Amino acid sequence: MGTALTGSRTDSPALLPRAWEGRWLRGALPLLLAFLSVASALQAQSDARLLSGRVVDRATGRPVPWTAVLHLQSGQGTVADSSGRFALRARPGDSLLLRCVGYRPMRVQARDAAAYALQAADNLLSGLEVVAEDPYALKRLAGIRLPQQADSLPCYFHLESVVNRQSVEMLEAWYNGYFEGYDLHELRLKRGRIGLQPFALPDSATTASNGAKRLFHSPETTEALNGLRLDHRDPRFPLLPFGRTRGNIRRRWWVTLQNRYRDPALGTMEVLAFDAVDPSQAFSGRVWIDSVHGHIWQLEASIQHAERHPFAPIAYTRQLENVQLALRRAYRPGPDGKPQFQQQHFDYSMQCISGTAGADTVRFPVRTRALLAAASRTK
Repeated sequence: MGTALTGSRTDSPALLPRAWEGRWLRGALPLLLAFLSVASALQAQSDARLLSGRVVDRATGRPVPWTAVLHLQSGQGTVADSSGRFALRARPGDSLLLRCVGYRPMRVQARDAAAYALQAADNLLSGLEVVAEDPYALKRLAGIRLPQQADSLPCYFHLESVVNRQSVEMLEAWYNGYFEGYDLHELRLKRGRIGLQPFALPDSATTASNGAKRLFHSPETTEALNGLRLDHRDPRFPLLPFGRTRGNIRRRWWVTLQNRYRDPALGTMEVLAFDAVDPSQAFSGRVWIDSVHGHIWQLEASIQHAERHPFAPIAYTRQLENVQLALRRAYRPGPDGKPQFQQQHFDYSMQCISGTAGADTVRFPVRTRALLAAASRTK
């Protein structure tokens, strides 16, 4: 079953705190200490400002995308973008924890416009031979179990679409997210906002007759993107290799063990690569699992020229071509030590065709980036 999007309010005002009522506590000292603690926290928050940073690989200098950045004093956090860049409210000198699967966690001091270099986790394999069929890797991939335990977390969703390098659509919303195992089950809207920027097609006649254009991704499309299940049999999406038998996987993917290394928090990790036999029908990518339990901690999957996808022609367009999808999911240890949803990035691009067939046909590229991030549950 796909993800359900419920709720109808947007731009909802934040709830005001209720007035405190009660009797005086016995003893002035506990009350004074509590007051000083709150005052100190408020003063620290007021001194904080938006600091930017960039996370790179220590050995190569390349960006480390999607790094989780946690402010250790406040408990707030953010996620670096595809270029390794992030912004977070903090004071210079505050402690930050940087963490990304495949790298050693690093504790740093916050500085503005700083570059932080992560060191790759220790590689336990000095060399790997890439073969067409790796029986061990195939067994490990087929042995991944997809749990169905329920969880709920507050979530932030952001989507931006670009046409000819111009930002034309932006969606930002806050949800209560409900999860089943590795997958999102339902999003309940708390509040959000949408911005649409008119743009003109390159063909003057089309622009003159139809006016400025606006894009809008329907709720059904957003639901489909966030509701992609690892064990899905959804005909709207390319195939993934999870929840299948070895024979089924062997017919559709070449599977190899790409790397094995030790993660300080998760233990020995294995990176399995899967390459689609038919690249128009199935995703290719990599999955990070721990060697003891076979839990998934990170997934990267992409496809070029997908024949299966959840998109329909948008408003005034009549056809889509060259649909490309790229998915990345990351999980963190939950209270029970099992994977808990942390974030999902979904990038997709396509060629939209508008106008009638023939001389009036106009093609224009649309690229969309979407992020769904779950906040840590606070007690």
